[in-house]
Amino acid sequence: MRDLLRDLEQLIVSIKDYEIRMYMAEALKCYHAGSYRACVILSFVAGMYDLKAKVDTLASSHNEANKLNKQINELIEKQNSYEQNLIDGAFDVGIVSPHDHKTLNGYKDTRNSCAHPGGHLSSPEEARNVFTGIYDILLSKPPKIGFKYKEELIEKLKDAYFFPEKIMIPDVAEKHFSMIHTSALPTICHELVKVIANPDANSKQRSNAARLLAGFTLFTDDDTNIKIQGYLSQLIEYSEPFTYVIELLESNVNVLKLIHVTDQQKVIVRLKHATLSMDTAELIYKIVLSQVIDEKETLNLWDMVLLHWKIGPHFVYLKTSSTDHEDRRVLNLMISGISRIIKQLNRNNIDHASYFWSWKDPVENLHSVDLDRVFTEKNIEFIESKDFDCSYHGTCIMESFSSDFAERVPDDIKNRYVLAILIATRRKVTAAEKVFNQGFKKRKDFMEAFSSYIKSNNLQNVLDKVNDIELLIQFFINTQQLDVLQECLSQMRPENGYKIAKITDTIYDLEKKDILKETRQKLKEFVPYETE
Repeated sequence: MRDLLRDLEQLIVSIKDYEIRMYMAEALKCYHAGSYRACVILSFVAGMYDLKAKVDTLASSHNEANKLNKQINELIEKQNSYEQNLIDGAFDVGIVSPHDHKTLNGYKDTRNSCAHPGGHLSSPEEARNVFTGIYDILLSKPPKIGFKYKEELIEKLKDAYFFPEKIMIPDVAEKHFSMIHTSALPTICHELVKVIANPDANSKQRSNAARLLAGFTLFTDDDTNIKIQGYLSQLIEYSEPFTYVIELLESNVNVLKLIHVTDQQKVIVRLKHATLSMDTAELIYKIVLSQVIDEKETLNLWDMVLLHWKIGPHFVYLKTSSTDHEDRRVLNLMISGISRIIKQLNRNNIDHASYFWSWKDPVENLHSVDLDRVFTEKNIEFIESKDFDCSYHGTCIMESFSSDFAERVPDDIKNRYVLAILIATRRKVTAAEKVFNQGFKKRKDFMEAFSSYIKSNNLQNVLDKVNDIELLIQFFINTQQLDVLQECLSQMRPENGYKIAKITDTIYDLEKKDILKETRQKLKEFVPYETE
């Protein structure tokens, strides 16, 4: 008995509302004193006080609750009895279940028997039953509505401002979620799925339904998730267009975790065949970040976004504008994904060369040594291409990089670039000719690396690749590196006299053409014997 009384006292402590707590505390005192009829009356008063407060709370967001609230207020103002109207109205609105409605009516009859003359003698068991029943049915529960709320909710979804902003989806969903009985959630979720799949519903209502369903799944427990899993499967199986499923998943990508693996595969397949937009790209980004599906499928989806020439580069650029704050996993996937794409590009395909432009800013902003190498190597392949336009684009891209990026380029790539420009100049590629004639003025650091390369007994190697001695000499003149040519010639061994003679003869021919007027005397000092 002592434990039972302690349990009743614990119930009172858990009641948050002060007025209701005082009613129940007084009811318990009556129980201890043996005044069981008073305990029943006070417990029922506390219950009606609480039920009226629930109606008040729900009235601001539920039309039927608002009507009931006005009706009860009018009865109170006229000092008329309102308990029966309140109990029946709460049932009609969906605040209390059919079973609880019947139980509360029973408590009301017990209260009437205890309050009115008639010789009713209450017992400890009856008093405890009403006291604990009122607590269990009403006081222990927040204000919520049952499945009857579905019709009003579905109507509200037609409002274009149901979600004022996309960022408010969790807040709006939580507001409505907090109003709905857990037992009614599966039914209401099923109604939302019906709206999404209904081609006759207007687009805004379908969109709002998808977002609200996604928002609800942020708060549902495991039992509810199991119950709504089948509805989600139906939606994924039949919903057309797929746009609303994308909205659902974008609002809460973890919905993918709630569905069966076969349904996950269906989503992936449909995403692969969907028209790629920024919304789809955003969803795939969230899937990658949350790791909700198989790693292999994640990479396939990721590459699909990156390969799309209108979406991929722009999307990656947006996502990497503050790389310090990026999730490391996504950053690595971006780098590896772009690398895979770049390696697949055809050096002789002008569409690929044009497409290559779009990756310039993302690559520059990702600050990845590996990606820098992949990008610049492919870019040099374009410069070396037999296709004039590809070579032109490759040169322009390389020249457009910032000096910060150029400093990141490794020396072997710098050497390859200079050689590629020399070869493209020989082929009369206009962009390469411009770089050549200006003496590589934008890429002075490239020239320093190339000079070191030539000095390391590589002049003959460069001659073999360029296959144009006159062009090479002009290169040393344009870049003001005649001293480098002198040093290279002085290093050549006697057995290479034939090669030295070819260079000397070329200088002589250039002199006769009046090409080397200004540098004639200086050049003579560099060759090992007279040219005249």
